[in-house]
Amino acid sequence: MDAPVELIQRIQSLLPVEEAARTCVLSKTWSHAWSTIPHLRFHQTLIYPSEEKKSEYTMFMDGTVSKYVRDNIPIESFDLKLDDMESVSLAYEWIRTVAARLKELSIHHLTYKSEFLLPPGEIFSCGKYLHTLCIKNSPVRTKLVINCVSLRVLELYNVKITEEVFDSLISTCTLPEKINLLYCSGLKTIKVSDQAYFYHRV
Repeated sequence: MDAPVELIQRIQSLLPVEEAARTCVLSKTWSHAWSTIPHLRFHQTLIYPSEEKKSEYTMFMDGTVSKYVRDNIPIESFDLKLDDMESVSLAYEWIRTVAARLKELSIHHLTYKSEFLLPPGEIFSCGKYLHTLCIKNSPVRTKLVINCVSLRVLELYNVKITEEVFDSLISTCTLPEKINLLYCSGLKTIKVSDQAYFYHRV
């Protein structure tokens, strides 16, 4: 007898993507669980055997997100590692489409000279559910509608962000538990209230 779908999806979410996908052969229940798992991880790599394979993976990512949106399948966690501007431009659309339901969002651009700007408002104004946000190697827009009342974990690595935007973001968080900042240009000082912030400055 199969385990509950929620438990199966929990197991699949802890596995590397390739291994999690192989669990589909176990039964129809495992296959259904994988096709509706609310935790999506797309990790590109800087090393591809060919441009064709790279393009295929980009199409796979886009097709997967489109299927979730079309079938109204919830996406609670979105983990993106991107290495080219084509995927980054698609990620803009993905984030805008699924932001309203997100609880966790991680964006890691593998190229340090990224020009990827977070979509204005789509992330930071969907704060009803978002409790974990991790951004690596991206500038943040200076004009944002910020309302992340549920945010508990914020991690920014090599992110260009102004003190005004950061203060505005933090001021809307009522329950912060962990804040990590590393190599964040634009931040010289931060305002600290009763909460404890873990802060790196280089």
